[in-house]
Amino acid sequence: MMSHPRVYTRPMFAAGALALILILGALAVAVIGDSVTSKAGATDPTFVTAGPCDPVPTCSGSNAGGAIGMVPAQTGTISLGEGLFSVSYSCPAVLTPTSKGILKLKNTTGDVMNVFNGRRQYVKLAAGASTANLLTKPGGDFIVWTIQHPTLGIATITAATVNRISVPDCHLQVQAVITRP
Repeated sequence: MMSHPRVYTRPMFAAGALALILILGALAVAVIGDSVTSKAGATDPTFVTAGPCDPVPTCSGSNAGGAIGMVPAQTGTISLGEGLFSVSYSCPAVLTPTSKGILKLKNTTGDVMNVFNGRRQYVKLAAGASTANLLTKPGGDFIVWTIQHPTLGIATITAATVNRISVPDCHLQVQAVITRP
């Protein structure tokens, strides 16, 4: 007589594995943060923290990102780095294939910082001041800034914009990597 091997199902193992995946997913969301806001017409600043270790003084670095949509003639702002800087995009009032938006980086600290951008420009940006207006290409554009703050560290910021005529709206997304002193 031939015996058939028993097949054991392990519902407890599957449930445990699923619970572990859900917990790890929740931890990833907690560490990364809910950093994407995509409501058209958003005009209030979207605050995104710079990572799980802000504002701990012993933190050696962090990263953050966010995205926001806005309707024509409105400005969207994404603030990163716990008050280190913010990036704003002003959507043109009328969206055409040639209408350019305005992108700015603002020093939201109380100190002067060194700011370099990917268009080979440098400025010592005063406390509370913004960079000069950068006109963006309507079909999609991006810029990289590198900033150095005297006490808060160095950050590399990438901002991308697009004017979506068919929607109609504008889109701004920002990602930052911050190295603490």
